[in-house]
Amino acid sequence: MARLLLIADDFTGALDTGVQFARQNIGTQLRSGEEAVRPQPPPGDPTAIWVIDTQSRHLSPRDASRKIEAAAAWGLQGNIRLFYKKTDSTLRGNVGAELSALLRATAAPRLLFVPAWPAMGRTTHAGRQHVEGAPLERSAFASAPLEPTPESSVAALLARQTSTPVQIIPETAALDDVLADDMRRGILVFDAQSEERLLEIGVAARRCGKDRLFAGCAGFAAALARTMDFARQEATPSRRPSGGAMLIVCGSLSERSRGQAAVMEQAGVPAVVPSPPSGPFETRQTAQRLAAHLSRAGRALLRTAGAGSPIPSCEDPAPAGAGDRDSPRAAIARGLGQIVAETLRQTPVSWLVIFGGDTARAVVDALGAPGLKIRDEVTPGVVYSEVEWPDGPLGLITKAGGFGAMDVWRDIERFAQRPPAETVTP
Repeated sequence: MARLLLIADDFTGALDTGVQFARQNIGTQLRSGEEAVRPQPPPGDPTAIWVIDTQSRHLSPRDASRKIEAAAAWGLQGNIRLFYKKTDSTLRGNVGAELSALLRATAAPRLLFVPAWPAMGRTTHAGRQHVEGAPLERSAFASAPLEPTPESSVAALLARQTSTPVQIIPETAALDDVLADDMRRGILVFDAQSEERLLEIGVAARRCGKDRLFAGCAGFAAALARTMDFARQEATPSRRPSGGAMLIVCGSLSERSRGQAAVMEQAGVPAVVPSPPSGPFETRQTAQRLAAHLSRAGRALLRTAGAGSPIPSCEDPAPAGAGDRDSPRAAIARGLGQIVAETLRQTPVSWLVIFGGDTARAVVDALGAPGLKIRDEVTPGVVYSEVEWPDGPLGLITKAGGFGAMDVWRDIERFAQRPPAETVTP
């Protein structure tokens, strides 16, 4: 049976792509941080999908490439032969540098790149990435506060970081002929405007059997989970909570996440906005306010300030010359993580809901939880995982900042109230 290494550049991406395999009862394990590439998978380990979060979204192209090369070397040493490079659905981050690094590390002749996720409104037409029908340069992501993407041409975006040849494969192309052509080398970018097309590409890749390198967001990963020859495991009942207090954390400055937080506040969820810098005293005070809200209302929202505020956000860029850990974004994310950890020490919480990849990573790091298991998908792009916790499994729901309907909180609420027996995943 096939084994695959999924390499993501941020935490929510690792989860929303890894869950595409987990929900198909394919054994999936997540590794993250500096320890991700050691030790090797134990001999005979039945895990089919290994997920590594390289945390390279905000690194320089050179440093990001090194992270990808290290992850690929780890996989090759563990006798893994299939690789999936998870990319942002709006092409943020070091996409060109990381795809070319994976090609170099594996010495493969080509990589199949399918950046579309039609279920989330991300499509690729004539080699250009669109969000809800609009080219990237005319979407909200063109003016995002961190890493805007003012260019929709996939080839042009890749060319900023790599000289690897790029070929655009239109939807009218005969997939079997394209994949059988050994002269097609480098990065093959496939147009796709429907979920059916993603499946067609996956089926053709399996039928051809030549390709080892794939890339895209969670949409194409879901297609590969359904079409490739991965071992399935017997489903086991989820141990997730049913009901209980819910703490929502929004560290994202995306227009979508800000609107979703506003919907929650309008529905009566009490919100707390910390005033950084948050030292130990401020952290305890903020946690006390959250704990009081959770005790009274069963719900509380911890969020950063909106766009234009003098208070920084988890998505504010680093000052010139500063390292990633020195950026306002990283500092505020760590501060939110410390507040969440202190809140959980003060009051019982059954559910953590986190918007934004940097925020989610910082919270999980601050909790120091010994394990996390990817479980299910609440809605497309919104992932449920279980965190090992002294009081029993802690329900963790995460999403990237730009994902989800404005009232996604209501879907999350319904999911949290369902009896655990309704969720059966590996």
